[in-house]
Amino acid sequence: MRVVLAVAALLAAVWVVLPSWTADRPAFVRASPTPSAAPAPPELRGRVTGPVRYAYRPECDEEVPACERWVLVSARGERWLLPDALSEDVLALSRDGTRAAYPHRKTGRLVVADLAAGTARTYPVRPSFPAPEFSPDGRRLLVPGDHPVVVDVDRGTVRRTPGGPEPVPPPGHVTTTTYLAYAEGGAIRRVTLPGNLVGKLSPSGRLLATVPREVTPEEVVTPGVLLVDAATGRSLRTIPGPVQEVVRWESESALIVRKDGYQVLDVNTGGLRPLGIDGDGVVVGAVG
Repeated sequence: MRVVLAVAALLAAVWVVLPSWTADRPAFVRASPTPSAAPAPPELRGRVTGPVRYAYRPECDEEVPACERWVLVSARGERWLLPDALSEDVLALSRDGTRAAYPHRKTGRLVVADLAAGTARTYPVRPSFPAPEFSPDGRRLLVPGDHPVVVDVDRGTVRRTPGGPEPVPPPGHVTTTTYLAYAEGGAIRRVTLPGNLVGKLSPSGRLLATVPREVTPEEVVTPGVLLVDAATGRSLRTIPGPVQEVVRWESESALIVRKDGYQVLDVNTGGLRPLGIDGDGVVVGAVG
C-alpha cells in the first residue's frame, strides 16, 4: 500500500525577506466567536497596508455572509475579508505575508493573490485538501492532489510534478509515505519514508518533523516533536513537550508549532517563542 502526501518542503536557494513595513507589531487579534451584530471587516480592495500575519475562519453566533469568508489580519492588527475566498475552502499564505492562494468561491479554480500589489491571477487548477504550500521565497506554489502541480508564481506557469515507480514498503512495514520536496535550485525530488509517518519536511529535505501519539490506559500522550532522518526513516531525537501540531518549518532550525496557541520552536534548544496567535482554523503568514 502506498500513502502519498504531497507535502512541500520548499527550498529556495536564497531566502531573504526584506520587509517593507517597519511599524511596531501590536497584539494579535484573536480568532474568537464574533456576534452577528458586530461590524464585519471590510473586503480587501487594492493592496494590504502591511504583511499579513495570519488568516482565520471567523466563528459567529449566526450564519451571515461575512462569517463564510477568510479574514486577513495584518501586522498592525487591521482586518479584511479576502475577496472570493470561502472559509470552508483551503488557504495558503506565503511566509512574508504578501501572497495568498485559494480556490475561487464560484469557479473552484486556483487564485494566487499578490496582496502587496493588489493583483490576482487565476490558474486552471482546482485545489482542495490538503492546502497548497508556498516555497520559502513565495515564488512557487505546490498544489497537492492526485496529480500534484507546481505553479511558478513569477512566470505564471503550471507544470506537473515528476512521477515515479510504485515504492515497495521495506521489511516490517505495509505502507510507505511519499513527500514531494524542492531540492537546491528548484528541482523537485521525491522522498519516500517507511511506514505512515506524517509530518513536515525541513527546507533542506533532510529532516521530517512529526508529532507521535502514544496510547496509555488513561489517555493519548504526545511526548514531543520527533525528528526523523528523511533519507533513512530513522528516528533521531525527540524535542520534549506536548505539542499539538507541527505547522511548518520556518527555517532549518525552527518550527512553527501549535502548543497553547502558535509558537516558534527552536529545534536545537527546545525553546519556544509565542506568536500571540490562537484559535482553530488559522493559517500563519509572516511571523518575523
